[in-house]
Amino acid sequence: MEEHFSIRNIEPDDLETISQIELESSLNPWSLQTLNKTLEEKSTIALLTQSLDKKIISYLFCKYVLDEIEIENITTSNNFCRQGYASKLLNYLIQKGMQLKVKNFFLEVRYSNKKAISLYKKTGFKKLGIRKKYYQDGENAILMNLSQT
Repeated sequence: MEEHFSIRNIEPDDLETISQIELESSLNPWSLQTLNKTLEEKSTIALLTQSLDKKIISYLFCKYVLDEIEIENITTSNNFCRQGYASKLLNYLIQKGMQLKVKNFFLEVRYSNKKAISLYKKTGFKKLGIRKKYYQDGENAILMNLSQT
C-alpha cells in the first residue's frame, strides 16, 4: 500500500504553520518563540508528518539525552485527527530511538486526555505515576514510560 504522507525533520520554515496548529489544537499551545528555542537546542529531535501536497499533519518535539528520550509535544492538526498519523510518527520515533540505543522513552500526558493515553498504551507505554497539578490549570499529568531494555 502506498503511503500518502512522509516523515521528515522539522525545519525553521515549518514553525509558523506549527504555531498555528498549536493554537488550534492544544490547551497549552507552545508559542512561536518556544518552538524556535526548542528547535535550536542540540538535544532536540523534531519530526513531522506531511501530506503529499506538503501540508503539515502532525509533529513531535522531544529531548534526546544519553540513552533517554522525553517526548515533550506531540500534536496532530485538527483536520487529520483520529487517522493514525500520531501513531505512525510515534512508531517512527521509537524505531529511530532503537537505532540510537535509547533505553527509555518518557512523556507526561493530561489525566483527562483519554485519546492520547490510549495511543500511548497501544504503542507500549506504561503508567509510571502521577504528577500532581502538573499543568497550569491544576490538572494532573500521568507520567508514562516505554522501556527498551
